[in-house]
Amino acid sequence: MPRPKTDDALAQIIAELAEENPKRSAAEMLIALRNRAKRHGIKAPIPTERTIMRIKKAKLSQTEEERRPRRPFSWPESMESGALPWEATAAALEYLAWLQAGGSGRPTNESALWFWRATLAAPETPMGFRWVLAGFLNPRTRAEDERRGYGSLIRRIESAAAFKPWISKKTSDAYNRAIENGYAPSLHFAKPNEKERTIPHSSWKKEYGPLMNPPKPLPKKTETRDPRRQSR
Repeated sequence: MPRPKTDDALAQIIAELAEENPKRSAAEMLIALRNRAKRHGIKAPIPTERTIMRIKKAKLSQTEEERRPRRPFSWPESMESGALPWEATAAALEYLAWLQAGGSGRPTNESALWFWRATLAAPETPMGFRWVLAGFLNPRTRAEDERRGYGSLIRRIESAAAFKPWISKKTSDAYNRAIENGYAPSLHFAKPNEKERTIPHSSWKKEYGPLMNPPKPLPKKTETRDPRRQSR
């Protein structure tokens, strides 16, 4: 019986985990894969430890050029290796700080590159919005999203990035007029046979808070002491 094909998004995560730490065991990679799949909303079947190690071995045997995009971003090494241009430094470091403040690890060189490109297109937009925009700009992740039925969202994000309706009532009114006249799709999905819905300026933070606001800071770690080792 033929072996079932591993979901492309899961295979990409396995490759990224391998680059982060090539010494990770199969059990450790399986746990990390489950966590990231849940975080990214991937519902495809999780492969076995044996399959994970097979994919890991194959990815680590690829050429330097093939492996470079999925390696963790680091400054200045990523620029010195040619994974990102030096002009991307400010945006990539901003992206790194934003992810780590929200409890995530380092981005890959590939995601940092597309975040920089999203920043070039819409520098005034909030971090969360640029993160989403970067995902839709990346041809690889865009193909995955289209396969899951989210392909039309790129046009909605494009319109929002162009008008920046959260900045002021003036930009919000211009955005809503374009929606009402049929020139721009709304970021809010319309139901079948329903007109595109306008979004009042006052409701942007309420409806799209995660995209508008910075991540909440991580709670401070509290040191716990083993009661058996406390001094008498």
